[in-house]
Amino acid sequence: MAEWILGVGNQKSIREIIAMCETELVEKEGLPRKIVARAPSIEITAERDEFEGEFDYYKIKANVKGRALEAMQSLTKESGDLCSLTEAEGCWVMAIPAEGKKDPEKVREIVDKFHLQIPLPEVWRLIGEKFRLDHISTELLFQAMVEYKASDVH
Repeated sequence: MAEWILGVGNQKSIREIIAMCETELVEKEGLPRKIVARAPSIEITAERDEFEGEFDYYKIKANVKGRALEAMQSLTKESGDLCSLTEAEGCWVMAIPAEGKKDPEKVREIVDKFHLQIPLPEVWRLIGEKFRLDHISTELLFQAMVEYKASDVH
């Protein structure tokens, strides 16, 4: 797994950042089911059950204090029991949705509200995981050789 550096500029939501990360990863490595984007003091993990469509699960790990921490706590309270906020290794971890919960529409709403409380970095280090691994068909391989006038296969 390679780590890529991506400048996304000033984006309005975590979902926009993840969409840009996905576009970059599809070009470089294929379609991921999991994306991990890291920047100083924040890490976002987005996962989905399938290879296409919206991401269903988000985990935001942030090293925050003061007003930023209060904002995360407020967003967690506002979401009811749909998300959880815990402390781990000196960072705060927000899971959207919380374990055992599922409401895709509300998840997107909560994730989109996050940037209103805490400014998001413009440069991220990203890693894709759980890529689709399609088996190579021998027949398709030989058809491609004929089409591209290949002399051999390695």
